[in-house]
Amino acid sequence: MIVFKSELIEEVAVRGNLKKAEAERAIDSLCAVIAERVAAGDTVAMPPLGRFSYVVRAARKGRNLHTGETIEIPEQATVQFRPSEALRRKLNA
Repeated sequence: MIVFKSELIEEVAVRGNLKKAEAERAIDSLCAVIAERVAAGDTVAMPPLGRFSYVVRAARKGRNLHTGETIEIPEQATVQFRPSEALRRKLNA
C-alpha cells in the first residue's frame, strides 16, 4: 500500500492538533532539511525512524541485457537509509 503525501499531512495534522497547511509546511521543511544535509555529506539520524546517509557507489562493470555487451557504470552518489532497531522491532512484531 502506498501512503501519499496528502494522507501523511492529514494524519500529522490530526495527531499534532495542527491545521493542514501547518502540517504540510512542517513535512515539507523536514524533507528539505534532510535532503540538504544529506547532499552536503552529513548523516541525518532520527532515532525512532533510522539514519539517512550520503553514499558514493564505486564505478563498476555491468552488462547490457539486450546485447550482452560489457559496459562501464560510472561512480554514483545516492542516499542510504538504515532503519533503527525500534523500527525493525515494530516491523517484525
